[in-house]
Amino acid sequence: MPHIGIDSPKYKSLIESLGWRYISPSDEQDAVFSAIAGADRLITSSLHGAIFADAYRTPWLGVSTSPEILPFKWQDWGKSLSLDVTLTSLPALWPGEASGLRALATQKIKQHLLTQQLKKLASKGQFVLSENKVLDARQDALRNCFSATKEFLLKEAACEQP
Repeated sequence: MPHIGIDSPKYKSLIESLGWRYISPSDEQDAVFSAIAGADRLITSSLHGAIFADAYRTPWLGVSTSPEILPFKWQDWGKSLSLDVTLTSLPALWPGEASGLRALATQKIKQHLLTQQLKKLASKGQFVLSENKVLDARQDALRNCFSATKEFLLKEAACEQP
């Protein structure tokens, strides 16, 4: 699953050529959630993909293919789940069509390198999943926060009644 800023038909074509399912962050949210929940594992440059994968208990591996992927955001979120998150760098594919022989050759080389690295990651990569007890504790804290907020808002609304 790519970051929204690098979602492209080239990535989709390359991923599907490996026999893998491509999850576009541009798809309908229910389709994205269902695909993540149904996956055995997820390789993603989308932090939101990793967050949902972890929530759905789908092991995930974070990758960086662009300067748009900001490691400090991943690390900050990882710390909230007691995870040490390190992104694996992958070559980026340029958007648009290559023009000229040199550009076409460079693009083909990058596609080959990316394909080989993805295959290696799928077989030997360090997929991550937070511990159940840590995720449960964070979810409980969030539920408590929502309950307290709801209770506060209901009391405030009652106070405003004449």
